[in-house]
Amino acid sequence: MRDVLAMGARPIFLMNFIGTRPLHDKVIVGPCGFDGECTCGKCIEMTSKDRVDLMVKGLSDMCKAMDVFIIGGGFSTSFSDIVPAVVVSVLGKLVTAEPLTKPAKSAGDKIILIGETANDGNDTLYRAGLVQEMIPAVALFEEERQIMEASLAAFRTGKVKACSDLGAAGIGAAVCESARYGGFGAMADLTHVPVKVDDITPEEIMICETQGRMAVQVEEKDVDEVLTAVRSKGPRAEVIGEITEDDKQIFEFKGKTIAIIPTRPSEADLGELTKGA
Repeated sequence: MRDVLAMGARPIFLMNFIGTRPLHDKVIVGPCGFDGECTCGKCIEMTSKDRVDLMVKGLSDMCKAMDVFIIGGGFSTSFSDIVPAVVVSVLGKLVTAEPLTKPAKSAGDKIILIGETANDGNDTLYRAGLVQEMIPAVALFEEERQIMEASLAAFRTGKVKACSDLGAAGIGAAVCESARYGGFGAMADLTHVPVKVDDITPEEIMICETQGRMAVQVEEKDVDEVLTAVRSKGPRAEVIGEITEDDKQIFEFKGKTIAIIPTRPSEADLGELTKGA
């Protein structure tokens, strides 16, 4: 849903393609899903068919919340990974003069985050060994609808220059991808990110994949107008950073640097990243 929204369109039609293990296979659904054996006592063992039924129910619930129709799709039982694959194609009607794109357009543009961040959807941190428990992303159908309406209100101002949904790797990926693809750098202060859980770490704020969020970029002079439009629909929204002329993306939290990510990693940096992989 958020991909077509991020291009400045209201979602209308949906096609979904589901890939999963053979339907009779046993699967673990919960925090220990990656480990293949539950040690937390919170997981549920079910068949792959039962899990597909839950996935389809989720698609149905989301479509009802967003007023979107499923017009087609497909299914495959050849998928062998732990996490099932759901590939969705969404069609919508533009509310902007031209489709919005993710790449940053100008240095000095402010980055506005729409929605609140929690510590769910932390599988990237979990697989990197930075958290002890995997917390799956929580489905937030009503919040997704509210964020959609708020984003559309922002688009209608005509002042949004770039837009990103917050999927894999959350704020970190949204900021880095936009800056890199636009040929810029970025500075983000995670202190300003609206959060909804206590004791959340800066790493969780930066990487977690909490649903119901969008990031838009606007000129500094247009910030108040866009924030007013967004907040008129209910969600929290704050300026969390800006696009820079630098060749790196810098993330800070309460005055401390949390991460520095080069726009174009050097051969040495890439060697370190791939060492032992």
